[in-house]
Amino acid sequence: MATPYDEDHSDDHYQLTDEEDGEHTSTTATPNEEANESLDTWKPPGRLEWLLTLVTEAKGAATKQVVYFIKKFFGGTKLIFVTGQTGAGKTTILRELTGLDLEVGWTMNSGTRNYRICPAVIKKEQYLFIDTGGFGAADMDDMENFEDILECLNALGPFVTVAGLLLVCQTPQARHRSDDIKMIRWAQCLCGPAFFRNITFVTSKWDEWSPKSFQNSWERLETQLLPHPDVSRILAPQGRYHGGSIYHHGFPGGIGSADSYDLLMDRNDDEEKRGDELRKMIDERYGGRQNSKPAKLQVVREMDSNIPRLETEAAKALRADVVGTNIYIHGDRAIVRAPTQPPLPPPPPSSDQENNKNGKPFSDKFWGWFEVCRVAAEFFKEARKRQYESNNNTTGTKPVWSLWASIKGWWWGEESTRSSESG
Repeated sequence: MATPYDEDHSDDHYQLTDEEDGEHTSTTATPNEEANESLDTWKPPGRLEWLLTLVTEAKGAATKQVVYFIKKFFGGTKLIFVTGQTGAGKTTILRELTGLDLEVGWTMNSGTRNYRICPAVIKKEQYLFIDTGGFGAADMDDMENFEDILECLNALGPFVTVAGLLLVCQTPQARHRSDDIKMIRWAQCLCGPAFFRNITFVTSKWDEWSPKSFQNSWERLETQLLPHPDVSRILAPQGRYHGGSIYHHGFPGGIGSADSYDLLMDRNDDEEKRGDELRKMIDERYGGRQNSKPAKLQVVREMDSNIPRLETEAAKALRADVVGTNIYIHGDRAIVRAPTQPPLPPPPPSSDQENNKNGKPFSDKFWGWFEVCRVAAEFFKEARKRQYESNNNTTGTKPVWSLWASIKGWWWGEESTRSSESG
């Protein structure tokens, strides 16, 4: 796997403009307007130059013209990860937030994994929301999912700002599940305490309860979920760090209480209002120049320090037994500690580690994520042309978002099939 990008050297950020001068055809676009030089002499800053060098060595996997095209139309996009267990309500949230049709997915041989990658334009800023999937399910490979996310950071890093993480939690059940705790601990170690302020806990599916059950569930939220050490560590960290936020999906302003059942917006009748509230939340918490320089993710800092990716604290959190371990804030890092157990065993060698030994700079999934960049750039190019803003209107035309038809071959291989075709 390639060396992770350095956010401190990412490219200048771009907001949507009312018009674009000199339209170019798809992937043969020239460098952006700030680079008045030829393709042969233009020297992009930081990690983009690294990417251009490796693209040149990739023997046809991509071209410099594609990189320039992506930089022009995708550069400066804010990336927000969306994580939560299957069934937590992520798809509904992403559909309402972006106004996109998210009904089509694919299956893979190791179990169903529906990655959702959703572009949006909110207050003239470009966003890309990526559903990372949950962790801890018996039919899923946590480490494979984690390595996918690292490849995503590698490929998108030269172009985007990692702006935040939405941690979607279904309305509290009777007790905490171990896979929920593992996911929350992984998020702490992925982000690090300096990034906690960019995490938003999103509670969802409140409209599935009856009025009486709603009050009972809200009581569990206040007495069990929010006070849980792994949740309170993010929302109210000790020391100099700022905590994350809470958003109750389906309520005006994302604000609710045990007596607010009547304020719930209907999932069908009030979809546009629910979408407007979500977009307002994103703009307030992640929009504008004041939110354009978030802290670097802990996992990126660790790998910049030459810590192997499977020895990062995020990887340890996925391998650890949630009963015998805990998360501690030590300096500027969230670390996994098992005081009553021997040290965690070393991780098994991965195929990507072998690739690195053989001098192969990229995995196939890196190029898949790079293709995501290209398709997203095409979406945002069309969005700029139309002066498009994300909405939930069913009338009118929207920029075409056809990611899955473009990338299904490399992502899951020739044996994968569309879930809609397989029943």
